[in-house]
Amino acid sequence: MYFTLFYFNIGILGLCLLASLIPFFRKDAPTFLRYFFLLVSCTLTAKFLGHKLAIDVGNNHIVYNFFSVVTIDFYLFLLRIFIQNRNVKSFILFWICLFSVCSLLNIFFLQGLNNFHTITYGFGAMLVVGCCVYYLQELFFAANPPTNLRYNSVFWVVMGLLFFYGATFIGLTATHLMVGLPEHFLNIMTFFLMISDQMLYVVFTISLVCLLIKPKVEKESI
Repeated sequence: MYFTLFYFNIGILGLCLLASLIPFFRKDAPTFLRYFFLLVSCTLTAKFLGHKLAIDVGNNHIVYNFFSVVTIDFYLFLLRIFIQNRNVKSFILFWICLFSVCSLLNIFFLQGLNNFHTITYGFGAMLVVGCCVYYLQELFFAANPPTNLRYNSVFWVVMGLLFFYGATFIGLTATHLMVGLPEHFLNIMTFFLMISDQMLYVVFTISLVCLLIKPKVEKESI
């Protein structure tokens, strides 16, 4: 099952990588969408490296420890761009720095390189979820709230992040707190987390494809 999901995940990432080229050919594309080519390229590299380590040495946590810190920092940076409130933007910058430092200290000195940093990952996931909720609050309670979100790339990205980090926070926190879980439960959790990861990149692909199908009159200034 693991190998099937892995290659299915690679297929989804491949489609997302192709879709991430779209913003470079559209003058009206929001600037932030051009960052996704680098993000997906790094994700594919981490997936292949993690897969190789899992087969060769039976442990790939060292890859996903650092990769997860970088991606959470990246998503917080994106959410900082989306959010309009200047005070909240300043807070997010502070939390990015604090999360990065705490994560590295945890990885090197507390949970270790060969264990996933569930404690600080949970902290980072809560930050991402909190920023997503704040963005949606700004979006829907604005003076002129949007009436059509089908082609709104920012909205799709935020909803993907909200689902993924909400789901993984619950899953990894439960796994961390419930020591000695039976193997079949851990296998279910692994399956759940892999599916959540795939759904995130499906949503990212949708946000990129929106550039091709949205009406020409609709523009995003971010």
